[in-house]
Amino acid sequence: MSKPVAGHDVVVVGGGHNGLVAAILAASGGQSVLLLERSPHLGGATLGEPVFAGRPTRLSRYSYLVSLFPDDLAAELGIALPLASRITSSYTPTVRDGHASGLLVERSPGAATEASFAALTGGASEFRAWQQLYGELAAMAAALAPHLRGPMLRRTQVQKRVIGAAGQQLWTDLFEQPLSEMLLRRFADDTVRGIVATDALIGTFTSLTDESLLANRCFLYHLIGRGTGEWQVPIGGMGALSDALWERARAVGVQIRTNFSVDAVTETAEGVVVTGETVRGGRLNFPAAYLLAAVAPVVLDGWRGVDSVKPVGSQLKVNMLLDRLPQLASGIDPAIAFAGTMHLEEGYEQLEQAYRASAAGEVGEHLPSEVYCHSLSDTSILNGERAHTLTLFGLHTPRRCSKQTRRGPLVR
Repeated sequence: MSKPVAGHDVVVVGGGHNGLVAAILAASGGQSVLLLERSPHLGGATLGEPVFAGRPTRLSRYSYLVSLFPDDLAAELGIALPLASRITSSYTPTVRDGHASGLLVERSPGAATEASFAALTGGASEFRAWQQLYGELAAMAAALAPHLRGPMLRRTQVQKRVIGAAGQQLWTDLFEQPLSEMLLRRFADDTVRGIVATDALIGTFTSLTDESLLANRCFLYHLIGRGTGEWQVPIGGMGALSDALWERARAVGVQIRTNFSVDAVTETAEGVVVTGETVRGGRLNFPAAYLLAAVAPVVLDGWRGVDSVKPVGSQLKVNMLLDRLPQLASGIDPAIAFAGTMHLEEGYEQLEQAYRASAAGEVGEHLPSEVYCHSLSDTSILNGERAHTLTLFGLHTPRRCSKQTRRGPLVR
């Protein structure tokens, strides 16, 4: 039998950064709050730890940059969240006509970016198209970001703000048709199209041509954070964020229980009862007026006895620790190339081909990937070690394809 426990105003299930934020805000508002977490540690995807055996470098296994975390939210929570800007937005190695080169996009695109576009595409039109699009996106971000924390806007309200800030064409491009139509119309170069497209694919599994506009939704989330669309490096690693949230939660009186696995939620006349199991096998009931579930929807459905389809992951992440950064055939300084997001095999057609192959359960000819070096922007995660971290994200790599092997060398 489950043992009842004294009730709380709010039970939060899930001790990742979303759950910690919810718990802090509720407790700061005068509610009695209990936070339940299945694992031994709080932090979830933001947990920082020494992931390399015997080495002091501390890194998050999962999330790594900050954008959709407004400064005013950090202030309201009462936490410090120091962030650093990356000097490079992206670098994309290319080989054309046997010549190794690459497309450099600075954080604030200037002369070096313009020259890089001209060298790759043979003219100025692609860079002008890039400036036009990202100017419109910046205007949209400034108009929408202030509303991320308020009541959800109606579609007509969002439409009015986007058109007013950035024009009718951007509204059509992002909200009314597949992103592929915008990419093919605005840009002529396949590599440039692909660089823009990756913000629509990291974190989801879809085609750029899909009528569901799932890629558009992902693109929007990547481009409106902080009112600029910039993704910044958390000083101390992402674990510094979870540590700050955990300390603040304790300070405002949140009760925390780890190693507790929730398996059922029951609604009552007074609120809810959350039931689960301790690490030693004991069962407990936690009654509360409200439940805040910082978990995936499919998990919540399971607690409530509702059948739902479990999503399939489509991203591969590999964390690496290197004595030095690799030299590139193009001759660019690795400290510039790896400081932002490096795009590998991410041309528009390569991305679409990789999606079609993986949707069919196969590993395709191309393996679109992104590589980034946290330690170039923040050496504190190294804890005095003379090394560099590299993080690789593989797109369109569903788990069902993991047993497939690729013929030929993986490095070339």
